[in-house]
Parts: sequence; C-alpha cells; structure tokens
Amino acid sequence: MDNLSIFHTIIAMLSAFRTNRSFDRYWLGAQTWTLLTTQIRNLSRLIFNSVRCDREEKIIYLKLLVAIAVANKYSLRGENAYFYKELLDLIPDNDFKKNGSMIKKMKKMRSNDLNFTATRDKIEDFEDAENVKNAIPTLSIVVNVPLEIAHRVSAFIRKQRSFGNIDLEDIPAINTGLNEVINSLTKFELMFVPVPKSYDIHMKQILIVYFISLPFQLVANFGYGSVLVVFFLSTGLFGIDSIAGEIEDPFGTDENDLPLDFFCSQLLEDVEYIIEISELNSNRASVQSALEKTRLEDTVNSRINYHSYLYKCNLNY
Repeated sequence: MDNLSIFHTIIAMLSAFRTNRSFDRYWLGAQTWTLLTTQIRNLSRLIFNSVRCDREEKIIYLKLLVAIAVANKYSLRGENAYFYKELLDLIPDNDFKKNGSMIKKMKKMRSNDLNFTATRDKIEDFEDAENVKNAIPTLSIVVNVPLEIAHRVSAFIRKQRSFGNIDLEDIPAINTGLNEVINSLTKFELMFVPVPKSYDIHMKQILIVYFISLPFQLVANFGYGSVLVVFFLSTGLFGIDSIAGEIEDPFGTDENDLPLDFFCSQLLEDVEYIIEISELNSNRASVQSALEKTRLEDTVNSRINYHSYLYKCNLNY
C-alpha cells in the first residue's frame, strides 16, 4: 500500500498541475476579453463626444471599434473574419478597395474545395459557414485582421487631429485607449501557444499504466470490489483530464467555451445605444431650438402688435 500511496501522490500532483494550467488559460482569456471590451467602450465614448466631425463618419468608426472585437473573435478561432457577414456589416463598402495589401494576402489563402478572391461581392455571396471553416488561412491574416482595423481607427484619429477637430486635452486619452487596445490584442496572441502535446500524451500514458496496475494492488483487500474502485477512480481522473483539455482553449464554439458571440452582440448593442441616445438628444435639441424660435417670434409679434395698438390709440386721442 505504500507504493500505492506514492502513485496516488504523483497522479494527484500531475492532475492538479494540468487542471490549474488549463484554468489559468481560461481565466486569462476571460480577463483579457473583458479588458478589451472596456477599452472599446471607453474609446467609443471619447470618439463620439470629443471628435468634431460629420456624425455619419463617427458612426462608421464606432462600428469599426466593434469590428476589432469581432475580428479578434474569429482570429482566436483560427478563421478569417473577412469571410463572415458579421464583420462585413461593420466595415465600409470601400474598405477592400482601399487596402491593397490585405487583398494580396487574402489571395494567398488556401482551400481544398474553394478558390477565394478578395472581392466583397463574392464574399457576401458565400453563405455556407461550414465551408468557410474548411479554409486554411495563413497565420499572418489570422493575427493581423483586428490589428489592421485598429490601424484604420488610429489613422482616423490622426486625420481629425491634423484638422483641429479634437481638443488638445482629449488627445492623450484617445491615444492611450488605442494603445491599450493594441496591448490587449497582443496578449491574446499568448493563447496561440498551446499546451505541449508531449505533456498531454505523457499524462494519458501515466493514467493508463496506473489504472492497469491498480487492480493488482487492490484485489487483496477489496476482492471483486476492486473493479468498482478502479472504475470510479478512472472516471474521476480521466474526467479531470478531459475537463482540462476542454477549457484550455476558451475561444471556440463548444458549450464550455466563453460566449464570445454574446459578448460581441452586447458590445454592438452598447455602441448602438450611444448612437441612438445622441440622435435622440440631437432631435430634442432641434425641437427645443424650434420652440424657442417660435416663442421668440410670438413675443416679437405680440410686442409689435401692442405698440401698434398704442400708436393707434394715441392717434385717435
């Protein structure tokens, strides 16, 4: 039994290390995504309230901020975000024409069944999401899609700053927000570093050897009951190992992964709420201005009528 206790200790330590490492990756992914969402919300508020430019142009770049999160979601899943309507709905129609470098990269993409071209029409016509997932994008396009969108937002800020459309006291806050977004996107690249396969394979080999030898050590004390003991122990330990493998990559579409689709949808709703509230306040201000103008005209007219009445009274007198 002493040898059995030693094996128990070794297996427990290995299982704990495996589970803790996987949960750390899961928790790091959740924390980093929350940080990215907070930064995008702050940037949306700053850009919409601090940049003095056409309202429609600001709305375009607020949607591009949401597009950063959407593109990052697909990048973390190893997919090309530009093949999904969810992202295409958030970017301007002429973005593909403006960015020749991105088009060249997209032409290099490989697929066993499809020949993709970097035109918006063909991308929108391609509605079979399952076939899209069969495309094997190069690592460069997977990582750089959210960064490319962030660079476009940065170029917009630089342009508005050169036009004098941003107050000097707001520029540091906006630049800091953009830098933090880039930092968060860089942290996500750590998730591309997988748990070493050698460790995963070795862990399973140890568990198999352990449970093969365990009945011979238990049969003297438990008899036929050792079968049940081994069954329950193997179910527990293999279950722990399976859970660790399930949560070590939290950005997929499995039930136990982070609900990134919901997070992106909620972020878009938050930005749309900012736009709607601003439009409501703008309409309210317009109505208030019209009412004040009407009141002023009524006051002026009433005074003119009053003075005209007094003038007529003086003439009659």
